[in-house]
Amino acid sequence: MRFFRNPILFSLLILSPWIYAQNFRDFINAYDDFKKKAIVEILNIHTDKDFYVSGEVIQFSINGYNGLSNNEGNISDIICVELLNGENNIVSQQ
Repeated sequence: MRFFRNPILFSLLILSPWIYAQNFRDFINAYDDFKKKAIVEILNIHTDKDFYVSGEVIQFSINGYNGLSNNEGNISDIICVELLNGENNIVSQQ
């Protein structure tokens, strides 16, 4: 068989599953390390209405979630909310 006469090609074919599995294990280990070290927080802002007229009071609430486990819990103690106008200038800040 002519295929077995090329030792480099043959060795690559035999070793490729092991190389792929090793890279995949390294990827999984790196992802696990990332999950242990990284702080990923998702903030959901809820308002009482979809649209507001100038001068109306905006009522809002904020819920925080852990982005990796999707468990509810506040990671941040302080959240800064800015209200911008059409020219991206800050109108109000809380």
